[in-house]
Amino acid sequence: MAFRKIEYLLIAAFLVLNVFLVFVFVGKNALLFSSPIDQSRVDVQQEMRDNDIQFMTPEDKVREEPFIRALMQEFNEKDIEPLAENTYDIDLSNRSRLIGTLNNPLTLKQINKDTQAKNLSDDALKPLDDWIGEHVYQGDQYRFVAYDNNQRMITYMQESRTDLPIVDGTGELVFNLNDDYNVEMFNQTYAGETKAQGEKRQLVSEKQALENLYLNNKIQKGDKVVYEFLGYYQTLKVDNMKIYNPTWVFFIQNGDGVFERLHVDGVNGTIVQDKVS
Repeated sequence: MAFRKIEYLLIAAFLVLNVFLVFVFVGKNALLFSSPIDQSRVDVQQEMRDNDIQFMTPEDKVREEPFIRALMQEFNEKDIEPLAENTYDIDLSNRSRLIGTLNNPLTLKQINKDTQAKNLSDDALKPLDDWIGEHVYQGDQYRFVAYDNNQRMITYMQESRTDLPIVDGTGELVFNLNDDYNVEMFNQTYAGETKAQGEKRQLVSEKQALENLYLNNKIQKGDKVVYEFLGYYQTLKVDNMKIYNPTWVFFIQNGDGVFERLHVDGVNGTIVQDKVS
C-alpha cells in the first residue's frame, strides 16, 4: 500500500511539473511572437512639449555635406599687434588662443539686462561687427551665432569653406560684457584655412538629432532650445592636419538661465562627448 501511495504521488508530481512547463513554454512563445512596439509611432516631439520643453519645430529634410580639413595654425604677434595697437592688450601665453583686454569698453547701446538670447538685432550688433572687421585677426571669417544673457557673452564662430561654422570651440570669438553690458574683453581661437575633404555624405536630419538628445536624457523637463544649426566638429588630428565632421549643435537653456551646448554627429546621429580642455 505504501508503494502504491508513493507511485500516485510521483505521478501527480510529474503531471503538475508538465502543466507548469507547458505554461512556461506558452508564455515564452507569446512574448517571442507578439508584435513589437513600433517606436516610429511614438510622438517624441509631443512628449517633449508635454514636459514643458520649448523648441521650434525642427526640419526633417535630408542634407549632404563633406568632411573638412584644416592645417594647425598658431597666432603670431606680428599679425596681431597692428590690429591691437592702442585698442587692446594682447595675451598670447597660449599660442592657440588669443585673449584681448580692451583699453576702453566698446559701447553696445541696444543691449541691456532685459535683452533676451534671441532678440539681438543686426543694429544692436553693428558696432561690434564693425569693430571685429577693423581689429580682429581674420575677422571677416567670423559670424554671430549666440548670445548668453546669463553669462553676458556674445559668441561668433568661424565659417568654413562650406559656409558652415566651426562649432567645437577651435574657431571661435567670444566677447565678455561688463556690468554695463559693454564689451571689455574677448577670447579668440582660429582653426586655420579649411577645405572640403572627400565627397558629400548624407546626414541625419535636424529632427533626428534633436530627438536623439531627448531620448538620451540630454534635454530635460523645462529646458529651452534657443539655437540650433549645422556646423563642424573636430574628430581627428593627424600631425598638423585636423579633420572635422558635420555636426548638429544645440544651445540649451535650463530653468535657471544656464546655457549648455550639445552636439550630435551629423553622419551617424551619435551624441558627441565634448573634449576636455
